[in-house]
Amino acid sequence: MIVAPAPRTTFGLLGPLRVRAGGVDVPVPGAKRRMVLAHLLLHANRVVSADELTATLWADDPPRTARDNLYTYLSGLRHCLPPGPEPARISTTPHGYQLHVADDELDAAVFATLLRQAAAHRHAGRWRPALDLLDEALRLWRGAPLADLPARPAWSAPLGRLTELRLDAREQHAVAHVRLGEHGAGIGELRELATDHPFRESLWLHLMTALAAAGRRADALAAYRQARDLLVGELGVEPGAALVEAHRAILAGSDHLAPAPAGAATPDAPDAAQPVPVSATTPAAAAPSPATAPAAADPPSGVPEPPVAVPHQLPAYPADFVGRQVELDRLDALLRPDPAGPPTVACLVGMAGVGKTALAARAGSRVTDRFPDGQLYAQLHGSTDRPRGAGQVLGELLRALGVPRPQLPRRTAERAAQYRSLLAGRRVLVVLDDAAGVDQIEPLLPATGTAAVLVTCRRTVTTLPGAHLLSVPALTPDDARTLLARIVPDGRIEHDPAAAGRITRACGYLPLAVRLAGARLAAHPHQSVAQFAALLAPGPGRLDQLHADGRSVREALLPSLRRLPDDAVLAVTRWGLFASETQPDWVVRSLFDLPRSDRALDALVEANLLRPVADPVAGELRYRLPELLHCHATEAAGQLPPDERRGVAGRVSAGWLARAEDATTALPHCVFLPRPGTADRSAPGAPTPPRTAPLAWFDQRLGALVDAVDVAAAADLHEPAWELAVALTPYFDHSNRYDEWRRSHRSALAAARRAGNRHGEAALLRGLGQILLYQDRYGEARELLLRSYQLSRELGDVRGAAVAASGLGSVERLAVPRGNATRWFRRSLEGFVALGDENAQAQVHNNLGMINRDRGRYDQAHDRFQQALQTARRLGDRHREANVLREIGALNLTVRRPTAALRQLTAAVEIFDQLGDTHCAGYAIQTMGRVLLTTGDERRAHRSLGRALGVFRRLGDRSGEATAMEGLAEVYAAQRRSRDAASSREKALELRRQITGDTEATRLPHR
Repeated sequence: MIVAPAPRTTFGLLGPLRVRAGGVDVPVPGAKRRMVLAHLLLHANRVVSADELTATLWADDPPRTARDNLYTYLSGLRHCLPPGPEPARISTTPHGYQLHVADDELDAAVFATLLRQAAAHRHAGRWRPALDLLDEALRLWRGAPLADLPARPAWSAPLGRLTELRLDAREQHAVAHVRLGEHGAGIGELRELATDHPFRESLWLHLMTALAAAGRRADALAAYRQARDLLVGELGVEPGAALVEAHRAILAGSDHLAPAPAGAATPDAPDAAQPVPVSATTPAAAAPSPATAPAAADPPSGVPEPPVAVPHQLPAYPADFVGRQVELDRLDALLRPDPAGPPTVACLVGMAGVGKTALAARAGSRVTDRFPDGQLYAQLHGSTDRPRGAGQVLGELLRALGVPRPQLPRRTAERAAQYRSLLAGRRVLVVLDDAAGVDQIEPLLPATGTAAVLVTCRRTVTTLPGAHLLSVPALTPDDARTLLARIVPDGRIEHDPAAAGRITRACGYLPLAVRLAGARLAAHPHQSVAQFAALLAPGPGRLDQLHADGRSVREALLPSLRRLPDDAVLAVTRWGLFASETQPDWVVRSLFDLPRSDRALDALVEANLLRPVADPVAGELRYRLPELLHCHATEAAGQLPPDERRGVAGRVSAGWLARAEDATTALPHCVFLPRPGTADRSAPGAPTPPRTAPLAWFDQRLGALVDAVDVAAAADLHEPAWELAVALTPYFDHSNRYDEWRRSHRSALAAARRAGNRHGEAALLRGLGQILLYQDRYGEARELLLRSYQLSRELGDVRGAAVAASGLGSVERLAVPRGNATRWFRRSLEGFVALGDENAQAQVHNNLGMINRDRGRYDQAHDRFQQALQTARRLGDRHREANVLREIGALNLTVRRPTAALRQLTAAVEIFDQLGDTHCAGYAIQTMGRVLLTTGDERRAHRSLGRALGVFRRLGDRSGEATAMEGLAEVYAAQRRSRDAASSREKALELRRQITGDTEATRLPHR
């Protein structure tokens, strides 16, 4: 018997992820499952640990169920992937998982093989077969590698290598055309490549060579000019030696212009024939000693040069110094004598109180053995109103070096010359503390590399030639807590680490603030850590607590503010209106008078009072105001005139409203959105939110968005306040952000009621009622939703009335099993039909299906569910599709079709996981547990119900928690664990009593 060969399987990384068998695509459903496959393919035939896969899927925030989810994805992959070269396509080892792929099954491996074969032909001068192989290799590419999957840090290196190989292959392909005399094809490819990669000099070299070989010398020279203009204009560098030499040869009309080697990097190193400078090979130990150093210029007035003293002026670093290992290691590497070069200058820059002086003293103490000729220290008072002049400081340094006061030159230039002469060839460390800027530093720099300079400065000094800038951040939370414990050594910090953490967090982890807080605690031995932490809670007065022994955080911050332009200080004050310390660039600019924002913003950044923050989601620039400076700004903002507050609040809320509504369109359809109001939606300079990651966009800006609602409401801008609050509702609902949902809606509701804005009031009451519904507070929910329904009817707002009626139907269904839910849902459906809103109609059909199922009308329930499912699928509403699948699964559980139920519930969970909706996934997993129990699979049933229980407890969903506890009681009973079963039943019953307030509570229908 002849057995037909198995269809050939191929895996594709060179474009969107693809699996094919026998030339037909093999579906791999689920984004997470595809990500697991992609990671295994990038490490094909190697073992990948579970931790590595977990980190790839969830980065730094894996859910508690990460391992269970990972097992589910791997199991799904094993079922859908075609068989491979090993008995199991994916094998499990003690150390992880291994995907077995044959050499010819993975397009990236085939691509690499073809490139090696082409290179062999190219090096042998066989250009035609090399070109054919490169053609075949490049045809494998279908786009950017893994273009359909979200970027992951672990993939950057392997995908970067593939992209670089592709570029090399395209370059070799073009050169092969040129070598074969096919100049037109080669020149066209090279021009396209040079346009896409303008700073890759080898492309310009090949293009010039090809144009010259084609007899187009003028075009070759023009290509050189274009390349040089780009390199000089954009990078500030001249072309490399190879480009320059080719240019000269073309100018000279050489007939022997050799083609550049394909794929070779342009040589940029100096000619190897050039002599190596002697200084570069002189060992440090052979540097001139002070006794043999070159003679200095004649000292002023013909006075003999005095003997040089050996000063040791470094201040002591604090005995309780902690942390800073990264900065210390960097300074250790920098602060070394270099007789062959200029002096090393390292600048520690950072805001007031961040510990620059302590760090400089500690770093200097670690390298004193490298500077046996002395260590000089000068306090420059650059952050005060009267920074010291260079002449005064030079006089102080010269005296430390042994120059008697009467012999000090009078002029600053002469003092600087004598200072440089005395330090020439000597191994001295100079520490310049609290510099004002470059003008104050430059006269104090030595002339030779045997000396090194360490500067501290609040401003970022970017124009000091050759300086190494080290930004000094606040302490890490652990280091800040260690510092506090060293200042308060009586054990109170160790006894209450949580309160200690609140103190250091309130101090912004700023060393000065932590020291002052510690001093206050140490001075009050009977005060608990928790009591002092309460004094530092957010709100006015925090800065008043951070003072001791005549020092305070407030006084440390004020000099930096006094040196700023007035409009920069005003912007900081306006920032105090907002509770968020991090804001995007466009919000920060709205705090300024726009024509002057660039100058003032630069001044704040240079003063280290604003720190740029990377935004990996949208790629927009954001800024962070240090926490304690934000406290000061909050106090100062209370003095702003009302009109100014309204102006700032209006600009910011308009921008956020436009962006939030834009981002919401990429979320699953939400019926809670009302008829729009009249608020401004302009957003100058605000980038459009990404369509591919709306949840991440909201997550990163949540504090600022809710903050903007509060500020608009406080300024009595009722219309933008309620519109922005309601615009956030789809995100709140999808991400279970009930606290922020409630806060924003209550704040906006107060403003709407003060203004008599009934449209806004109705919309906000709907949102607040929905929160109460989710948290099983049915009586309160009914009250708010009924008021919203009545207001909407009075205003003629069909949408608002339909949404409120739907909420009232849910209240009736959950709280009163035989109540008027059907009537309310039908009213809701009438409104949505009149509006032509099919998404909302699907939701109401789903709700009506649940009522029919709960009342035993299974055929009618099935019809409603199918109607909702078909509509959701036709509209591409995956969230609604998953909700309906969950309810159909519950229906199949009720009518005892467990296989169908599990199939539908599994599909629902997968969609919810992809969309990041843990709450709805929890309900589906809970129902899955009940189905598994009916099949006798008690172990998996226990695991599913336990997962669901964790979700409900985390979200405060008492009804879901009670239902999960009841399911666990059934599992325990089946396992003959009667004590556990009784305990679970009692806990569920108590939850039911809490929900209904009825001591005779019975089991409520599940949602």
